[in-house]
Amino acid sequence: MNNAPRIITLCLALAAASIAPAQKAPSWAKKAAKSVCTILTYGDDGTLRDKAQGVFISDDGTCLTDYRLLAGADSAAIVTKEGKTCPVKYVVGCDDIYDLTKLRADVKSSTPLPLATSPANIGDKVYVVLYSESKNPQLKEAKVSAVEDARDGDKYYTLTIRAKLTARSCPVVNTEGGLLGLFQAGGNDTTAYACGARMAAGLSFDAFMFQDVAASAVRLLKRLPDKENDAQVALVMGRSSMDDARYAAYLEIYKEMFPASPYAYEQLAALHVATDKQAAMDEIREASSLYANKDEGLYALAKFKYAATDSLGGEKGFTLSDALDDVQGAIAVNPLPLYYNLEAQVETALGDHGAARAAYAKVLGSNLCSVEALSGYIQSNAMLGADDREQLALVDSLRTLYSSTLGKDSVELLYTKAVYLDRIGDYNGALRCLSVYSAAYDELMTDAFFYYREQIAMKAKRYQQAMDDIKRALLIKPDDMTYLVEYAGLCIIANDYDNAISVLERCHSADKGNADINRLLGLSLLQLGRKEEGRKHLTLAVEAGDDVAARLLEQYGN
Repeated sequence: MNNAPRIITLCLALAAASIAPAQKAPSWAKKAAKSVCTILTYGDDGTLRDKAQGVFISDDGTCLTDYRLLAGADSAAIVTKEGKTCPVKYVVGCDDIYDLTKLRADVKSSTPLPLATSPANIGDKVYVVLYSESKNPQLKEAKVSAVEDARDGDKYYTLTIRAKLTARSCPVVNTEGGLLGLFQAGGNDTTAYACGARMAAGLSFDAFMFQDVAASAVRLLKRLPDKENDAQVALVMGRSSMDDARYAAYLEIYKEMFPASPYAYEQLAALHVATDKQAAMDEIREASSLYANKDEGLYALAKFKYAATDSLGGEKGFTLSDALDDVQGAIAVNPLPLYYNLEAQVETALGDHGAARAAYAKVLGSNLCSVEALSGYIQSNAMLGADDREQLALVDSLRTLYSSTLGKDSVELLYTKAVYLDRIGDYNGALRCLSVYSAAYDELMTDAFFYYREQIAMKAKRYQQAMDDIKRALLIKPDDMTYLVEYAGLCIIANDYDNAISVLERCHSADKGNADINRLLGLSLLQLGRKEEGRKHLTLAVEAGDDVAARLLEQYGN
């Protein structure tokens, strides 16, 4: 059989399917081919996960590819047409619905493919630009068979192709070489799709990038939002999901994006303070130099030195005295209440309570007046020798003076008042203050608060309130040994020895040598006539040095 006609037909078909070197390629073809790259993704063990193509759209390494390629990957690399491999610097934005990702390659420069100035229409001829390391561009012709509206005014194209293509995320261009979209395989060999490149080029992350499910699936570093405030919000909201190394990497991205902002430098200084003192000091110095106003830079220095005194207090220029010099320098330039508040804190740490009280007084007379400032003033006054009754009078006076300024927050001073009432023996007065205080902040009350109030109720011989409070403490911390023993003590007062024994035996199994547990358990057992067991536990308490147990043992010795 003569196969010559079939061979000729096959050759003609192959020639029609691509632009061979012998056929003159469009003038833009070689440059377009240079814009196509291959992207490889890897797992955390370094094994290859997936690969696809991408296209550079700017000379700084900005590249478009598909979302599925990067979702779940731990690292990625880009191979250019010239065969050079470079890492992915970060992901700029992604869209899981249209399967698009915009990323930045860590390259000095790249050959971009310009975006098409107008969308394609049904019937238009387009080309798929394939990745190839050969000198000759590899183009595959296709025809637009359908056009749908997509996001941001872009289009989603259905293409008719002559044969199945392995061209995942290769660029689809018009006859002028303008980028229309990224190639996506269809359900059969002659149908494919192209998702709009202009839409992909506009991708970016917002302030909720670390909470977004699709964005979180991309584990590579991501570029922060373009607005500085949004970038800060994103970092604050995402911090809990990052370890220190990853957070530092994001702060470096922030520095690159907002080089005139001190924020990232301050965050890095705080991050490094425990592990790299020199780096921390360098970062905060750089941060202070970026403030437009001298007082703001001095305040930033002072605030950092005060906060880092435990770690850097011995370093030259980073002592508490240096912090005081900086904040007083800021006050000399601009006497803001915020600066006086920090001055008061530093003076307190240095032990100059008179200067601290004077600084707090400046804060109290300003719009920065707060419960914290009032508490600082009260504490400074106490450190200067005021007795409990004088302090009580001061608290009442300050509540009267600043109740309108503080509004509902003024109730917090009732806790301070309760402390002083407790100290002078007015337990019922202290309980009244704490009841008003807890009514205002009921949902925020801690186990420590209920235990403190229970102790005062015991002094006031208000045993039912004491029992209610210790139960509330145990609701929050049901296994706290101190609370359990206190509860057992109240059960003994109420003659509920069975309940007391049950709780104390549980405590005893965890701490057999505890004197309080053994004394209370021994007493409870004796009250129920279990003398031998009771004396045994009292003996254990005596051996632990409990004098009260010794007297009880003497009393119940026979």
